[in-house]
Amino acid sequence: MKTIIIYTTKYSCTRSMAERLQAMLGGETQLADAKGTVPSLEPYDTVVLGGSVYMGHVQKALTAYMDRHMQELLGKKIGLFLCAGITDPAVQTQELQNAFAPELYELAVAKDVLGYRFDFQKLNFLERLMVGAMRGNRENESVFFEQTIEAFAHKLQTAQGFAPNGKDRI
Repeated sequence: MKTIIIYTTKYSCTRSMAERLQAMLGGETQLADAKGTVPSLEPYDTVVLGGSVYMGHVQKALTAYMDRHMQELLGKKIGLFLCAGITDPAVQTQELQNAFAPELYELAVAKDVLGYRFDFQKLNFLERLMVGAMRGNRENESVFFEQTIEAFAHKLQTAQGFAPNGKDRI
């Protein structure tokens, strides 16, 4: 089974998460940044889409990609993930629903918020103000939800017919 993880990232958190998922899924898993060249989806059985949330929205490059390729995506096994600094499960669910088209959200075999990173040196002035006010501090923080990431990868592997190690058929 072939998998492609299509992501967008502004400050590298989503790319880091995509790389972690690639390592966990193993096999024929390819990465592609939606801001660059994404290969044809035809050879892939599973497509994982990932982005990060800024001001309540996922990056435009990912949204544009999904809009252009919706019919192809609807014919694949789908995984959806976000990097977002929200830890409330109800808000996380709302963020996921807002970030992805309802058809993709319903189709997804795995969907979750997998972690976040705040690097105040990389944020622009307005972002530093807003994130600092929202969080109540301006400290760098990188949090990956390990159990959630493992469960996400397991759901994808199970949907593909692979054992959790990604190597043996179930």
